[in-house]
Amino acid sequence: MQGTEKGNVFVLLSDWTESYLSQLESFPEGKYKDMADASSNGFAELTKGNTAIVPPDCFAEKDRENGWI
Repeated sequence: MQGTEKGNVFVLLSDWTESYLSQLESFPEGKYKDMADASSNGFAELTKGNTAIVPPDCFAEKDRENGWI
């Protein structure tokens, strides 16, 4: 896990965090791999300098409360 070993990845503390980390920890043997694939692809795009602006209403209310947006 290149990104996490270097401290380049941070995970929001939200209502979805536990299920997200659980799916990553069970990869690749786990039943689901969508979140791991999306995270890997997203990290690859960011390291290439590809970014996008996401409308604020796409974030969970908890993320707003935590000051992430």
